[in-house]
Amino acid sequence: MPPAEMRRPGAGALQEAVKLHRAGQLEAAAALYAQALAADAKNPDALHLSGVLAHQQGRHAEAIAAITRAIEAAPSVPEFYQARGVAYRAAGDVPAAEADFARAAGLNPKYLEAWVNLGIARLQRGDPQAALQAFQQAAQLAPNVAEVQGYLGTAQIRANAIDAAVAALKRAVALDPHLTEAHYNLGIAYDRRGEAKAAEAAWRRSIEANPFYLKPWNNLGVLLHKQGRAAEARAFFERALSQAGPEAKDTAELWNNLANILDEQGLVESALQAYQRAVTLRPDDARFHLGFGGALLTIGKLDEAFVHITRARELDPALAVAADCGLMGLLYVSEDAKAPLAAATAWANGLVLPPAVGHANSRDPDRRLRVGYVSPDFFHHPVANFIAPVLAAHDRSTVEVFCYAEVKAPDAVTERLRRLVESADHWRDTTGMSDESLASAIRADGIDILIDLAGHTVGGRLLTFARKPAPVQATWLGYPATTGLPQIDWRITDPLADPPGLTDDQYSERLLRLPTGFNCYQPIDDMPAVAPLPADAKGYVTFGCFNHAAKIREKTLDVWAELLTAVPDARLCLKHRGFSLPSTVAEYRHGFERRGVPAARVDLISFIDDPRRHLAAYDRVDIALDPFPYNGTTTTCEALWMGVPVIALAGDTHMSRVGVSLLTRVGLPELVADTPARYVEIAARLAADRERLRELRGALRARIAGSSVCDAALVTRELETALRQAWREWCRAHKN
Repeated sequence: MPPAEMRRPGAGALQEAVKLHRAGQLEAAAALYAQALAADAKNPDALHLSGVLAHQQGRHAEAIAAITRAIEAAPSVPEFYQARGVAYRAAGDVPAAEADFARAAGLNPKYLEAWVNLGIARLQRGDPQAALQAFQQAAQLAPNVAEVQGYLGTAQIRANAIDAAVAALKRAVALDPHLTEAHYNLGIAYDRRGEAKAAEAAWRRSIEANPFYLKPWNNLGVLLHKQGRAAEARAFFERALSQAGPEAKDTAELWNNLANILDEQGLVESALQAYQRAVTLRPDDARFHLGFGGALLTIGKLDEAFVHITRARELDPALAVAADCGLMGLLYVSEDAKAPLAAATAWANGLVLPPAVGHANSRDPDRRLRVGYVSPDFFHHPVANFIAPVLAAHDRSTVEVFCYAEVKAPDAVTERLRRLVESADHWRDTTGMSDESLASAIRADGIDILIDLAGHTVGGRLLTFARKPAPVQATWLGYPATTGLPQIDWRITDPLADPPGLTDDQYSERLLRLPTGFNCYQPIDDMPAVAPLPADAKGYVTFGCFNHAAKIREKTLDVWAELLTAVPDARLCLKHRGFSLPSTVAEYRHGFERRGVPAARVDLISFIDDPRRHLAAYDRVDIALDPFPYNGTTTTCEALWMGVPVIALAGDTHMSRVGVSLLTRVGLPELVADTPARYVEIAARLAADRERLRELRGALRARIAGSSVCDAALVTRELETALRQAWREWCRAHKN
C-alpha cells in the first residue's frame, strides 16, 4: 500500500485485510474491508479489494457495485477495470466485461492479463478475428508464456487460420507439456487439416495431462468411430464416463456418442438407455432428441420416436437432419398419399438459399454426358447393392461418371466401389464439405446430370441439390417419396411402381420412367445356398417378414393375424432389431394374442449383423409377407434370391407398389393382391400347395437372376436413354 494511503482513515484495517485476504481468510478480510470503508467510504483500494473478495465469494453484483465506486473515485487505474471485467464475465454480462478489459488494456498497453481477458471475452462473444488481435498483443508482451500461445492458437482455430494455430499450439505444449487444453486444441487443429494420426496423438497427450478433462476423450472416441474403430471408440467413451462418475453433468456428448455406437452394434437396449441419459442431462439439445428419436424409429416405437423428433425440430428448426428424419418418419405413419408431398414442400419453401448460379454447360444434346451420383450409402448398405451394378455397366463412351461419397465410415464395399469408379471415372470424398462447397465442386466438375441416391435419409445432401449445381437433377433409389425440392427436376421410377396418372400428383418432381424396371439388384458375394423347404421337415408352413420394424403397422398385424387364423397350423417368423428388447417382444406377443393368435405361433428373431447369417435365416421361412403400405425392396430381392416367394399388396403410392414392380418383373404377378382379403387368400392358397412351394424354392434364384431385376446392362441402358431424354429437353429449353 502506498505511503499516502497508509495515512488515510482506516488504513490499518485495510492493511490487515489485505494480509488476511492473501492468506485465504476471506470472512475475516471482508470484516476488515468493511471496517476500512466505514472509516473512509471512498477509499478506492478498499472498494476495489472488497469487490474482488465479493466476486471470489460468488457475490458478483456486490462486486460490480463496489468496484464501480472504486472507478468513480480513481478512474485511471487499469486494475480496477480488469477486476470489474472479471466480475461482469462471471455475472454473464460479456459485453460489459469486454468493455472493461479493453479500457484496462487501453490505460496500460503492457497489461498482459487485460489483453488475455479481452481476447477471451471476444471469443465468448463470437468474434474470433477481434479476439485474435487481443491475443496477438498478449503474445508480443509474453512470447514465452504457454497459456498465451494456447489462447492464440484457439483464436486462430476459430478464425480458420489452421496452419498458424498449429504453430502456436505446438509452441504452447513445448513450453508446458502439461497444458491439457493446448494439447486438446492442437488435436482440433490437426483434425481440421485432415491429419488424423496427429490429432489422435494430441488428444491422447491431453488425456495423459489430465485424465479428468472429458473433451479429448469425446473427440478421440468420435475420431476412432469415424475410422471404423468402433470397439476402441466405445471403450474410450465407457472409460471416460466411468471416470466422470454418475453425477457428472458434462457427459451428455459422451453418452450420445456411446449410444450411436451401441445402436450400430445392435445393442438396442443399452443404446436407448444411453440416449435417454444424454437427453436427460441436456434436454434442450436438439441433436440428442434426434438421436433418441431415430433409434426408437428403427425398432418401430413410432409414437415415442415422433415425440423426440418433433422436439428436435422445435429446438432447432434449422437442423436439416431433424427435418429429414421427420419426413422419413412420416412415410411410416401417414394414411394420406399426398401428406409426404405437402410436408416436403413446406420444408423446401422454408429454406433460405444463396442466389441461384447459372450453368455454363455446353448445350450439345448428343455429347458425352457428365453424370454425378451423390450418396452417403457407398458402403455395406442396401443402396450399394442397387447402384454398384449400374456403375459397372455404364457405357463410358456416352457417360462419364462422378461419385460424390458422403461416407463417414468407409468399409470394404466403399473401397470396391471406389476402385470400380476410379478405374475409368471420378470418386470424390465429400465428408466434411459444406453444402455450398460441395455445390461449387460439382459446378467445377461440369456435371450435366446430378442424381441424388438418398432423399430425406440420414446423410443425404439435399441442401446441395437445393443450390442447383447441375443443369439437370434427379432423385433415385434411396427414398421412396418426393424430396419436395423444385430444384430437382426428375424422379426415376418405372410404370409398375408409378403407373401413369396414379401417382404423378404425389411428387414435386416429374417422373422419368424406365420401361423395364426402376432398379437392378446385385446379391452379396458368397451368398448361402438355398435351403430345402422348411415345411417338409416341420410339417407346417412358416410365413416370415424380415423388414424394418417401422414398416409393420397395426393394420398389417391385423391382416397377418387373419392369415394365421385362415391357416391354423402355420407359424409366423418376424425378424428385426427391436426384438432384442424384452418389452418389444412382449408387446408383439400380446398384440397377436389380442388378435386371437397364440404367442407360441409367432417366432421373433433379433438383429443379425452378419450378412450371410441374416440371409441364412430364410431357411426357416416358406413364404415371405411383404409389409404394407410401405413395401420392402432389398428384403424382397433377398427373399426371392433365397428361394422364398413373397406375397405383396398393391397400393396407390410408390412405396406401396415396389412389390408390384419386383414380383411382376420376376414373372410372379399372381402373388400380388389388390385388397387385404385377396392378400390373405393368395398366401393361404400358396401355403396349401406344398408342391408349388417346392417348385418355387428350387427355381426362384435362377428366375430372379435371369430377370430384369438382375439385368444390369438392360437397366443401365434404359437409364442412359432416359437421362439423355432429360438432357435433350434441357438443351432445347436453354438454347444459346
